[in-house]
Amino acid sequence: MVNDIPNSDWRAPFINYSYNVLVQERSTSQIYLWVAGAKYPVNTSADLDYFGGLSSVRVIPLGTLASTTYEPWCGANLRERSSSTVYNLGYINSSYTSMRKSVTASPAHSAVPDGALAPVPVFNVSGELACIW
Repeated sequence: MVNDIPNSDWRAPFINYSYNVLVQERSTSQIYLWVAGAKYPVNTSADLDYFGGLSSVRVIPLGTLASTTYEPWCGANLRERSSSTVYNLGYINSSYTSMRKSVTASPAHSAVPDGALAPVPVFNVSGELACIW
């Protein structure tokens, strides 16, 4: 059975960095893990099972994820499913518009599918990532 969530303002209950949900837009086959404001494709049965299985998928209106990217809310601490390395995600400063990741000792807000954080460049310069300037 596939569960439905409201057709409007479906994100309101999820403004929580650690909340994650499997979502699928109506009339599509791609399933995503939605966490910290970002979507990550769930492409393997191992990932699907890890995040709750097919019975946990919520159907959302078609087009809802169109403007959602793989970049989570600034300050999220994420790790890939099969890794213990936790990354903090943020920005170098207000001049840089692309997000970076930096290894952190802080606990993860959530796990994401393996390979999901690969597109995010590593920040390995002295200093910390920022969200507010």
